[in-house]
Amino acid sequence: MSKGMEELIDMEKKEIALKMLEDGKLQKEDVARYFGFTMDQVEELAESLAVQV
Repeated sequence: MSKGMEELIDMEKKEIALKMLEDGKLQKEDVARYFGFTMDQVEELAESLAVQV
């Protein structure tokens, strides 16, 4: 898979994870497990939501 395609998939995964965090229906641990993110990555996404609001 090309580097560009991998980056696009990563962006999509982050956007979907952000929506899931925003809905608040899943725990951060679940989002990390479903998307293969570390807890640090999920925390960064959650913090970016706080900044956007």
